[in-house]
Amino acid sequence: MRAHEARLGDGEVADARRHRTGLGSRLLAHCEEQLFARGHATIRLETFEGNQQAIAFYGKNGWREVGRQ
Repeated sequence: MRAHEARLGDGEVADARRHRTGLGSRLLAHCEEQLFARGHATIRLETFEGNQQAIAFYGKNGWREVGRQ
């Protein structure tokens, strides 16, 4: 990880009891706000290609796919 990069929850999995409570969206928004406030111009988010639940969650929260590795 380079000095200007930030990672959150690398490999973390949300407790299923917390799904669809709004907690994840609030946490994601807070992290975005903090990273932008610290001068990050962009944020890179990664998930596994087959993780449709995560992809849908991020899409619902305004993220879009810009590439695949």
